[in-house]
Amino acid sequence: MTTLWDHFKVGKDKEQHGGELFFNERLFGPVPYRGTKLSPAITQDDVDLLETRPSGKVKKFDLSDPAQLEEYELIIHRACIGWYKVLFRERQFDPEKKDWLVLCEWCQLYQEAPPHLRDALEGVHG
Repeated sequence: MTTLWDHFKVGKDKEQHGGELFFNERLFGPVPYRGTKLSPAITQDDVDLLETRPSGKVKKFDLSDPAQLEEYELIIHRACIGWYKVLFRERQFDPEKKDWLVLCEWCQLYQEAPPHLRDALEGVHG
């Protein structure tokens, strides 16, 4: 079964996110948990203790390049569901390539356990 997260290629770009991501839309909404692992016994009370951490990004995209267009579209899709926040975009048409260049600044949001709770929430001792 394909999920919404499959469509957005979550897990295929782990390095971009600075760690393993865990999704549970019922508990976290659109913002994933970032950590080494997540205890399957996590409850809503545990989730209430998580902190939202931003990770700012900046990149210039040449939309005539299919790989860069795909990456840019992924950012826009993730912003639409509330995981990313686009902070700034500047578009410039390139008459030679007959396509767009886009400077994009965005913030990726993650849920993380505060250091004093990380072991318990990630199931290290359980």
